[in-house]
Amino acid sequence: MIGRLDTRLGELGIRENTLLMFIGDNGTLGRVTSRFKGTDYLGGKGSTTARGTHVPCIASWPAVMKNSGVNRDLIGGADFLPTICEAAGVVVPAVCDGVSFLPQLRGETGSPREAIYLGSSPRLKPDPTVTEFAFDLGHKLCRDGRLYDLGKDPFEATPLNSDAAPGVRGKLREVIERYSATRPAEPDVQYAEYCERKGRKK
Repeated sequence: MIGRLDTRLGELGIRENTLLMFIGDNGTLGRVTSRFKGTDYLGGKGSTTARGTHVPCIASWPAVMKNSGVNRDLIGGADFLPTICEAAGVVVPAVCDGVSFLPQLRGETGSPREAIYLGSSPRLKPDPTVTEFAFDLGHKLCRDGRLYDLGKDPFEATPLNSDAAPGVRGKLREVIERYSATRPAEPDVQYAEYCERKGRKK
């Protein structure tokens, strides 16, 4: 499908100056094993570990992106809005949580994110636990206090001791608290009501 889109843009004569971006969904199914950096990589679709949050993002803009390469800067879903707006010459909305990565697409340093906040509240599952966390390139902190060293433990098998890395813990805690009031309570209330109607445990 992407190839057909790319071909059609070329037929229209606008491929050179069209920014084409592709991003993966939230991981592949757990039964799928891919190859990443020369090793097997087990899927984890919908999980809150790197298996579900670290997905491919590929961009092509021949008129602007002259050199291919890999960029390790953190990018979140909210970052696409300001990036696309700036690329199209449109004013970015005044209220926007995203950080434009257009400079990086141009090969510049830009202002990459220091950390990303994510919240997961799966619906219609036996465990309605809400997971909130923030992570940077080295560590991940959950709202309940669990801290992981992503360099040594990328899939979060064992949290660090509660007194480990206080500076990192404090920085990521600030990111979590910054968004503490943004997630509405209604989904959890609706889920509780659903469980009650179906006779399920919450």
